[in-house]
Amino acid sequence: MRVELERASHKGWESWHLRRGPLELVLVPQVGGRIMGMKWQGLDLAFTQPEREGIVEHVGRDGAVRARKRELGFPLWGGDKTWLAPQSRWTDELPFLDLDSGPYDLAIDQATHERVQVSMVSPVCRETGMRITRTVVLSSSDDEWRVIHRLTNASINEVGWGAWDVSMVARPEHGGTTRESVSAGQSGVTVPGRRKDVRK
Repeated sequence: MRVELERASHKGWESWHLRRGPLELVLVPQVGGRIMGMKWQGLDLAFTQPEREGIVEHVGRDGAVRARKRELGFPLWGGDKTWLAPQSRWTDELPFLDLDSGPYDLAIDQATHERVQVSMVSPVCRETGMRITRTVVLSSSDDEWRVIHRLTNASINEVGWGAWDVSMVARPEHGGTTRESVSAGQSGVTVPGRRKDVRK
């Protein structure tokens, strides 16, 4: 099944759409490099906070990043994103502004009808010195998609962070993901009145 890549818009944001048959992934680099839509046969499984749809935060580049972060609070943008773990080490108990709400650069690494690979790269976080790269891969030969998380320490300090993939799913849908083909977990998405198989 061929793979397609298209630039469009999604809920007021500029977006890139990766499609393969009934599957569509919607990338929004403007807001924390997120997969803001995960659609199966037109049904979007990703949650987005309606009050924040289409909003792009201007996080600024001055030194008052923590004050700006406290002013913004804990926005539930939704979608699928990468956070730094552990959460217990977050300053002010809030996600890092540059990584969670800031704009990421987007690069198309490969775009053929057999395989599309797109990378979204964060700015260097002013609080941690970290940079996040999220690479999304969709291929015609697989029945899944991949998200590759890469953390880069751009500071001179030793760090101890891990990548934490977080997805916010719309309710009342129920989903299961399979880590390996031998997993005992249920695979698929259940919607009231019908069942659709989706793998991530």
